[in-house]
Amino acid sequence: MSVRASRPRLPSVGNEVNRLYEARGLNHSNGFEYFVSLFERARKEVVSELREADLDVLNLFDPDKLDILVFTRYPYVIPSVNRLEDIPDDYYNREADYMPGKPFGFSDVA
Repeated sequence: MSVRASRPRLPSVGNEVNRLYEARGLNHSNGFEYFVSLFERARKEVVSELREADLDVLNLFDPDKLDILVFTRYPYVIPSVNRLEDIPDDYYNREADYMPGKPFGFSDVA
């Protein structure tokens, strides 16, 4: 699926990039310089769309088959959030409404 078709909110194309650099160095066809060129091409393709995620997708999962829900949360994607005080009081617990009693956590919070 292309970036244009899936329109990811916050794609990760550079997690722990130092490991690639340390393992392969700069001057290989599959080394760090190649990664940098891929990163630059991917960045050009990404469409910026700041919005909250549609959590209704959680309704497609059977809660009995999930051990824990783990989310990333970026309140700055809400247009009305400019300061910490602007974050809605229920912003970090809205997920609980979808699967009451299911434990959840966060992998990234910004």
